[in-house]
Amino acid sequence: MELEIFIAEGNEWVDLMDVDFEELRDKVGDCVYVSDVCSDFGMQMEGNFLIEDLEDIVGKLNEIDNGYAEEEFKALMEYLGDFEEAYSTWEAGDFSYYPDVKDREELGYYVVDEGLWGEIPENLINYIDYEAIGRDIDLNANGCFTENGFIELY
Repeated sequence: MELEIFIAEGNEWVDLMDVDFEELRDKVGDCVYVSDVCSDFGMQMEGNFLIEDLEDIVGKLNEIDNGYAEEEFKALMEYLGDFEEAYSTWEAGDFSYYPDVKDREELGYYVVDEGLWGEIPENLINYIDYEAIGRDIDLNANGCFTENGFIELY
């Protein structure tokens, strides 16, 4: 994942995923003012941050660092909008993620094709209203469609 911050003290962009925190601490001290963020997962942060808090964020992001988990986390971030809430939800596994599902019909197909509603007899497949299934899930779920797929919280 990508996470760059603009540090006012150094008047520079810092790639948090590739920074030596000891060198940063030596350069700017124990606390920095973050005035802008560039990330590929919707991270928002502004204000004073301790270097150890930035290290903690990077440590958590490194735990997520694999393709499928990253997509789950990005969907959680898009839905929840808060890093700590998204991370704790991801860590606890209190969600379902349906990758690449962009609309209600695709959600219905995903649920049926993945067997989440059990085994559907072959002779009934042609009668399934996938959009209605997806609509019911969408309306009743604590979740939403995101750029990465459908996310549902428990």
